[in-house]
Amino acid sequence: MSDTPFPLFCTSPLHLEDLVKKELNSFGARDIHLTRAGVSCTGDLLCIYTTCLCSRIISRVLLKTVSFSAASEKELYRGAFSVPWFDYFSNRCSILVHSDLRSSNITHSHYASQVVKDGIVD
Repeated sequence: MSDTPFPLFCTSPLHLEDLVKKELNSFGARDIHLTRAGVSCTGDLLCIYTTCLCSRIISRVLLKTVSFSAASEKELYRGAFSVPWFDYFSNRCSILVHSDLRSSNITHSHYASQVVKDGIVD
């Protein structure tokens, strides 16, 4: 199994982040940082599989694939457009984009999702 650490974000119910941290620690996660309604960390494949199969608290285990800054809708589009999406899925797949905005110049989450979707499919 791969020992490569992957950047992860584990979602959880509000106010249970400390319990999630303890759980992730027992599964072998490293670099654990609490956030609102979740915990960021790194983990190898064994940690990811163990978390998915054994966690009693974590709602989702998300793998961070790309990151970029976007201060405007044009930058958001360019950022989404620049990602090699076919490394992750084919053009025969369906996609769903969900946006959660905090302290953003873009104020409407549905619009942000549409801009990202446009960047992906163009």
